[in-house]
Amino acid sequence: MLVEPMTVATTSSITISLFNNVKDPVPKPKELSLSEFISTLIAEPELVEVPDEADIKRVKEQGELWSPASFNGAIRDNDDVGALSCLVLDVDKGRDGEEGLAPEDEDALFEYLERKEYLYAAHTSFRSGYFTPRRKLRVVLFFARSATPSEFISAWNKLARELPVPPDPTCSEISRIYFSPRCPSQHASLYESFTAGHKFLPLLGSLGLDLNATERKKTTEEWAESLSTTTSKWDTLRRAAFGAGAAAGRDGLALPDHWELFKSALERNPSPVTDWGHAEATCVDSTESGWLKGCDERATAPAVPEAFIPTEKQLLRA
Repeated sequence: MLVEPMTVATTSSITISLFNNVKDPVPKPKELSLSEFISTLIAEPELVEVPDEADIKRVKEQGELWSPASFNGAIRDNDDVGALSCLVLDVDKGRDGEEGLAPEDEDALFEYLERKEYLYAAHTSFRSGYFTPRRKLRVVLFFARSATPSEFISAWNKLARELPVPPDPTCSEISRIYFSPRCPSQHASLYESFTAGHKFLPLLGSLGLDLNATERKKTTEEWAESLSTTTSKWDTLRRAAFGAGAAAGRDGLALPDHWELFKSALERNPSPVTDWGHAEATCVDSTESGWLKGCDERATAPAVPEAFIPTEKQLLRA
């Protein structure tokens, strides 16, 4: 039996929240196409006058901000985040711990992104070039669909562990806000923005499970048979439901409901199940997580418009 598929937002459109300034707590949702959003990230920045270095913070905080989060409530709050449309990395320090990125840090960061072929938009930050000639970067990466808060945190932490240069850990906060591209007018020549890549950042689902090559070939019936004999019922049930859900997602099918099949298999297992309600919840949650993972694997990123292909100047590691 199949149930209706979940509503999954894809990156044909992206919803962000806008804020007038750092003291504005009220999110204003805005929906953009992927191309439009990338265009705003790599467009010419707003140039502002900074009379003195002591005024940097004051001037910076007067600008508009955005958040990748959509909020269920009227005020920006972690508890009210419903979904996140993209992932942001602020890379402000090099591997030596010093402010800004050394040229070899930038090379390592972009070599990683290019090897992964992730679609990204990047620009130098407001303070880039102040106090040190080394640049500070903001990098935005995209999902195939909107992520739940737990999926976002899993994806952010996994990416942060893999990156050759550590990002600012505060960017893992689900309700964090970011300044729209702005630059002190006296540093306009230092500002750069660019985009490249074509693959979406993968989501592993809220459970963070994955399957090996043999498990990926198993049918739902084979998973059920393993449930009837296993001594590790909870782990096997979780993986079985995840695997069956992932197969359906990869094949473009609706979210499957195989609880009755798996329940029958567990009943044949000589080891008793003491909490059937917990078992059913485990099956449902794991199926959903696997199905979302399968949908991610099936999704392909749109081709990057020609206007987004970075020029030699834009890719200059200065």
